[in-house]
Amino acid sequence: MFHSFENLDPTCVKNTLIFLDIDGTLLSDNQRHPSPEVKKQVAAFAKCNHLWLCTNSGNHTRNEAIEKETGIPLTRGHRKPSIKILEYVRSEASYGSFGSRPSKAELLNRKRKLPMLVIGDKVMTDGLFAWRIGAKFIKVKRKTNPTDRLFVRMYNLSDDIIYNLLKPWGMFT
Repeated sequence: MFHSFENLDPTCVKNTLIFLDIDGTLLSDNQRHPSPEVKKQVAAFAKCNHLWLCTNSGNHTRNEAIEKETGIPLTRGHRKPSIKILEYVRSEASYGSFGSRPSKAELLNRKRKLPMLVIGDKVMTDGLFAWRIGAKFIKVKRKTNPTDRLFVRMYNLSDDIIYNLLKPWGMFT
């Protein structure tokens, strides 16, 4: 079985560009605020890594509130599994050495030097995004809520079926 996000070991990941999924990974679909445990874990990963929040949710008010509460920047303008998310992150100063804005040449050179990781609960979005950008993928135990919409529950079920079909070929961890 999978670990929840809060039970991952942040000391195993250092100097990595990490994309954190919001819905299902840090919070359940309808949840508005991250728990103290999630905030603590996010802070632990942020100590030695470059973190970015990713979501396909269109609730911009909620997404920005989560960005503010966690202190982690939110990717904007693109949805997973688009590789344009990586281009967006490369264009931001946070991707450089903490605080200095790197040149385009430095960003292109760092592409291969800085390992990338996607932490998420869905193979069809988070796992595919990881595969498309050449990142490792950690699938975590999905956070659910009894009030999740039917669409969300059906999508989660189909994602679990896809994961179980692809798992024997070692495509995802």
